[in-house]
Amino acid sequence: MALPTQAQWPAYRADASRSGISRTTITLPLRERWRLEAQQKPAPAWPDPVKEAHRLDFDAGPQLVVAEGAVFFGSSADDTLRAVDARTGRVRWSFTTGGPIRFAPAVDQGRVYAASDDGYLYCLDAAQGDLLWKFHAAGRDDRVLGNGRFISRWPLRSGVLVDGGVAYLTAGMWPSEGVMIYALDAESGKVKWCNDTADALYLAQPHAKAYSLTGVSPQGYLLANKELLFVPTGRGAPAAFDRQTGELRYFRPAESKTHGGCWATLAGPRLFNGGLVYTAATGDQIACPTPGVPLWAKEDFDFGTRQKILGYRGQRILADGEDVLGRRSGYCLALAGNLLLEGSEGALTAYDRQSKQAQTVLWETQLPGGVRSIAVSDAAVFAATDRGDVYCFEHQAETDATLAPAATHAPAVIVKSLAASPFADAVVAAAELANLSKGYALVVGDAALAESLVERLSLHVVCLLESDAEIARVRARLVASGVYGAKISVQSVDRLRNGDCPAFFANLIVVDPSVENVAGEEVWRLLRPCGGVLCFLGSNLQDARQKVASVEDPPEARGELKGLAWLRRGKLPGAFDWDSPSSADQRVRWPLELAWFGGPGPARMQDRHQTSIAPPVVANGRYFVAGEQQVIAVDAYNGVELWSHAFVEGTIGEKSAVRLEGLAADDQFVYYRLGEDWRRLDAQSGEKLSSVAELPAGLHPWGRPSRRDEPFAMSLRAHALTKESVPRMYYRAYGCNQVLAADGVDFFRSGTLGLYDLNDDSGLRNFGGVRPGCWRSHNAAFGVFLSSEGSSGCRCTYNFQTSLMLAPTTKRRHEDWAVYHDLPTNGLVRRMHLNLGAPGDRRDQEGRLWLAYPRPKQAITLQLPVAIDGGAAYHFDADRWPVQNTDQPWIYSSGYRGLRRVTIDLDQQQPLISVAQPASPIVDGQMAEGEWIATAQASLLPLQNRQNRGAPNRALIDPADWTPEVRFAHDDENLYVAFHQANRLDQRGKPYAWRKTTTGSNASVWSDDSCELFLSDTDQKTVLHFGVSASGATFDARLQPGDALESVAWDAPWKASVAADDEAFLVELAIPFQTLREAGLSPSHLLANLQTNWAGWSMPLRFLGSRGRRACENFSPLGLGVAPPSPRRRFHVRLHFADPDADPDSAVADKGPFAIQIQGKTVRTAFTPQAAVGQSAAAIVAEFSDIGATDSLTIDFVPSNGQELGVSLSGIEIEEQAE
Repeated sequence: MALPTQAQWPAYRADASRSGISRTTITLPLRERWRLEAQQKPAPAWPDPVKEAHRLDFDAGPQLVVAEGAVFFGSSADDTLRAVDARTGRVRWSFTTGGPIRFAPAVDQGRVYAASDDGYLYCLDAAQGDLLWKFHAAGRDDRVLGNGRFISRWPLRSGVLVDGGVAYLTAGMWPSEGVMIYALDAESGKVKWCNDTADALYLAQPHAKAYSLTGVSPQGYLLANKELLFVPTGRGAPAAFDRQTGELRYFRPAESKTHGGCWATLAGPRLFNGGLVYTAATGDQIACPTPGVPLWAKEDFDFGTRQKILGYRGQRILADGEDVLGRRSGYCLALAGNLLLEGSEGALTAYDRQSKQAQTVLWETQLPGGVRSIAVSDAAVFAATDRGDVYCFEHQAETDATLAPAATHAPAVIVKSLAASPFADAVVAAAELANLSKGYALVVGDAALAESLVERLSLHVVCLLESDAEIARVRARLVASGVYGAKISVQSVDRLRNGDCPAFFANLIVVDPSVENVAGEEVWRLLRPCGGVLCFLGSNLQDARQKVASVEDPPEARGELKGLAWLRRGKLPGAFDWDSPSSADQRVRWPLELAWFGGPGPARMQDRHQTSIAPPVVANGRYFVAGEQQVIAVDAYNGVELWSHAFVEGTIGEKSAVRLEGLAADDQFVYYRLGEDWRRLDAQSGEKLSSVAELPAGLHPWGRPSRRDEPFAMSLRAHALTKESVPRMYYRAYGCNQVLAADGVDFFRSGTLGLYDLNDDSGLRNFGGVRPGCWRSHNAAFGVFLSSEGSSGCRCTYNFQTSLMLAPTTKRRHEDWAVYHDLPTNGLVRRMHLNLGAPGDRRDQEGRLWLAYPRPKQAITLQLPVAIDGGAAYHFDADRWPVQNTDQPWIYSSGYRGLRRVTIDLDQQQPLISVAQPASPIVDGQMAEGEWIATAQASLLPLQNRQNRGAPNRALIDPADWTPEVRFAHDDENLYVAFHQANRLDQRGKPYAWRKTTTGSNASVWSDDSCELFLSDTDQKTVLHFGVSASGATFDARLQPGDALESVAWDAPWKASVAADDEAFLVELAIPFQTLREAGLSPSHLLANLQTNWAGWSMPLRFLGSRGRRACENFSPLGLGVAPPSPRRRFHVRLHFADPDADPDSAVADKGPFAIQIQGKTVRTAFTPQAAVGQSAAAIVAEFSDIGATDSLTIDFVPSNGQELGVSLSGIEIEEQAE
């Protein structure tokens, strides 16, 4: 990247590589020319974690750019972009957006670009501040509460990078909610490309063997070289995208482990981030020189010898390997010629870059606050502090006494109020009646009332107004008054009309009757349960009640005050609370969406490495959490901290040796235990009250978590492919932490935050970007899901450390993906709904499970017996790009392009073959040499046994080590079966002690280490059950037609022999064919299943079925001498096509007609999907019935007339037809 000209510093850290280098020559000494004092201090997005270097302090102070004779910077406090005359320090113009501006603007070709948390990129005329265009990167206007501010669900958290006539930006920060990376034409704002699929990736997480369905979480300044665009991801490692196409080149968050951060810089072929050095082209790590975050490096920097200076934010500066700035840690660096400028706490300092006496300070000035930004332009140095103040310094010769004193500009504060609202007294009275001391007030349509409430209440006010002109006027007035942002924000009333506001967030809502088309039900949706107050101005009580007559939870109280009617909301029915009759929250269901994030930061939370951490306690819409030295109360519905109470003296971020011995709460009080007594606090205010000896009845010492009464493990479902009854399951990736459950959803740590909805049953979902604590840090309560910050002290590179709340919503995203886990397919495939190229799995509106292909090969993720020849996968965001002719566009937003053949293996049964023996095996528990000749081993499936038998050394055995052998043989008279399991050493180095407690016949052998065999035939009317324990005890039973369970009264001749010692566990069985015939089975058409039980685990060939061992349902064919043939069946086949581009001339559009062949037979000739529906970008379904198949089904796509094959296939469905 070219360095900026002498008079320019047009971007954050000067250029696209974020070098911090200028060609400007600075002459010392410097003197202050002017300063601009801020009305409000910056309001950073993230609190300092204290326990580690702050990796998210990108907006700790204004970041300056200098161009066109002006200094440009944005404000995170009052959401305003300002242009200040570079010579005089006077404000030329200002422009207020709809959310905080947290990143430096960029200046190019007389235009200034600013990214806002409101989801828009703004392009303004640099000279006058006129809006040229704005780009809605978020796409929709949904709002959430983000660290106390009313922001877009998709904030622009990477700033904007303008280079080569292209503006690059990102929208979104939570992968589960959607993330977009854009390249725009810098002049017009038109989209050149957009990557909207980097938010749904199956990625390795920082902890070993932990995978999550998540993606890129933008947070930090973009940077670029000629080929790649780099996107920092908060505390994590950067992602790299192709600058020309937007294609993701690499993103490997697991490899950075504990290194990462929002700051990065490029130096030649190297990328510096989070204390790591990468090869920029590949993302391969070169080295980890020292902890810290590099701020700049020169292109000729030789990393091997460290012959040049390399700067590290928050650490030291290295020169020839030596620490040259040992006095303090710096916040920022800039290089102007040979002059190195450092911003630190309370000082701006200059050093000689080439001097051997590098520690010698050439010049320094003391400034109040930490210097967070330095810009160099036109022989002047500009600096900004974390107080929000901006400074300009220029050269003053020692003999020059003629220069005027520095100019100080302090913006005037306007205090004059608008005309008083006649309803102000009544609204304040209603708020005081409900004891609304902290939180949010939503005022609809009355700006004067909103301003009055700012002055009289301690609630943050969100004011919704009708017209853009009125919004601009009110914002300008409030910015000038110094209260905008910190105490009030102004938005469009369309946020309310369109359902864009977060559920339950407002403690107080006031509606002006002059505002039309405002639904009472929508207003009620936004009102906080557990005491929120809704006021209708100019209405009587009857009218007010009528406006919310259709809501499910009618007001718990109501009244009239001086021309307004008020309604108070109670607790949500079915929501979990400390005293709720249900043990689990009845309201929390998927889909869920983010409502707020923030709350107390990691500095005040207990370190996650502590051996005992108090879980959050819930009561009456609040949750209470024990920090290192204090109890903190948080409003569960909006994340506002209500109060904190110190139970021990200490410094924030410092570990405390004092630990609470209990924490509990009810509607009125909070109780915590230190020593013998329970100390009592007022739940509303945190005021300390008298202690009590014991907790009141009904309270638990550590609160009540939401837990489902019925164990998850007891539920069954139909296998996704075979339809056999199998246990419901999901696989939790790495993560200590408990499973907590709403009535229908499990929540847990699985790499990131994981959840599984039992009713939806699409699979395991992740909410990426955060990780729950090692202890119980989350709960489903009050009708929402709460996750309290639990990663304090953890340096692993999960993107954010924050509390958050997810609320149920009716708006299910099309891009709603999960990872489905199931037993391996070990039977006949009877159905399959295949979603080609999709990032994950999900069920459709009819409950059909669509499985993505290709699939992640991890844990018990269901693998598919599918092979594809030709083609390449694609995927686009179905929430952003319409697909016609369907109400399920997500099926068609991915696929394979250029596909030629698909083959589906329909018979996944493990072949069981009994081998005829020249000499009959001797059933003596020996498997002697010469016996069991040419027999094949059958593979068994590990399944955790639900019965924990609790033997002392069973927890010390890894079930993955068990690899039992099962063999079948026969002669003219008998069927022989052998089970063999070599012994294993436990973690203490001792042989496993086989469990041998049962004796005799018809014993419950499965309570021991044992083997079980189930035999039936193709009629499946009769099932025989044989079992043998390590003790030698036996069991046999028969299930006959019409019986619900097998009968142990059945007895017939068969033989078993057992050997169980330190070497192995061996069982041999001999079952006469005559016994089988007399029981009603045909030896020539046998079916078999088998199961071994040991070390607390059961390992079946196939899951036994819904009724377990007492009525086995699932079998595999057992052939005598030959493998049983696959049965011939008939299938219904549906093929789902979609043109992935609306432009028929596009290179990815269908190239021409093609023929479809199934099982080698042409079923459609000269087929052109686009022509079939008469429009492009549309869904097309081709259906075919009575397709005969045995062991496999093959679908071919053959181009017509020799043309290039461009078929885009999105989905395949096969369903076995009934005979």
